[in-house]
Amino acid sequence: AEIATPKLRGRLTVLTSLAIATGILMIYSLGSIFPVLAQNTLFKEVTDSAGISYIHSQKDYEAALEASGILFGSGTAEGLMKLSEDDLLSVFEGVPQVTVPRSSLESGVNIVEFLADSTNVFPSRGEARKMLTGGGVLLNKEKILDADFIVKTNNLIRDKYILAQKGKKNYYLIVVS
Repeated sequence: AEIATPKLRGRLTVLTSLAIATGILMIYSLGSIFPVLAQNTLFKEVTDSAGISYIHSQKDYEAALEASGILFGSGTAEGLMKLSEDDLLSVFEGVPQVTVPRSSLESGVNIVEFLADSTNVFPSRGEARKMLTGGGVLLNKEKILDADFIVKTNNLIRDKYILAQKGKKNYYLIVVS
């Protein structure tokens, strides 16, 4: 049945939109208050319901949980270093990858030059410097605030990778060959 009056039709449309917006707001609010709890609970429920935890070991389950934590923001530098190469590559499968020569890191390279010139994570040195001083750059899940920081081979994960993070959600996997 069609609603005849435009005024009533307009009110119903507004009420429906408000109800949907309120529901979405509630979901985001709860997710921001309890992100780790929600993530762990959901992950545990999904793996248990799929029977994965019965097929794989507890160690594999914990590695997968750590990997998801790194991807969704609750991971640490220590957890990143613990990942196997296969897990690291599978977690960051869709992330842009850049290859740099090992020789450029052996003598050390300034972080600004590394992120702007060597890897093109930033389009310019000025933008890289600005983001660094604002606290928006993480290297292997560790915040870098010093624009004079030197990137060396001791910053490598598994002696081959560096994870650069620009802002909260922009990851770059740098492969050193």
